[in-house]
Amino acid sequence: MLVFKKVLALSVLSLLALFGTAVGKRTKQDLEQIPNKLRLEDGRELVPVVIVEGKEYFVDSGYRNISWTDAVAYCDAFNMTIGETVTAHQYQQVYLFVPLFYNFWLGGTNAFPGTSEWFWRTDRVLFNYTRWGATQPNNRNSCMYFIEELQIWWTIDCLDHTGEPEEIYVLCQRPVVSK
Repeated sequence: MLVFKKVLALSVLSLLALFGTAVGKRTKQDLEQIPNKLRLEDGRELVPVVIVEGKEYFVDSGYRNISWTDAVAYCDAFNMTIGETVTAHQYQQVYLFVPLFYNFWLGGTNAFPGTSEWFWRTDRVLFNYTRWGATQPNNRNSCMYFIEELQIWWTIDCLDHTGEPEEIYVLCQRPVVSK
């Protein structure tokens, strides 16, 4: 019942936001007010942001400026996977509820041997829609992140994070957990 109420509340917020009411994107400060954070013993935490199509999405509340590979491990520590917006609807909902100015890692990669095609890491499904920026994917880099300000996907080296943007947050996901 609790999960149904959460889904209903998020659906109502989604509709309000889509139809131009006073609901706006969250700010970084809004994260501090969200209940039900998941915490590890070392102090790292994930904040729930949205439930869509049977998946719960979480954003880290302070663990950033790490590589894509480290972001995968970060989500693994919470028994989750790196966030994937496999459908356009998932993308729209995650974008709507992830805080303003958050660039975040996505689980897309072309790092599988013998291919230049882009897959979602978890189940190796080819992309069925894209949000690539101009000149992307460049296929020199094998991992990707979302640039919030431009609303586009961009490629980057999986093991490195030394350039722009200055902050890339971790987006994790898991199947909806009933309580």
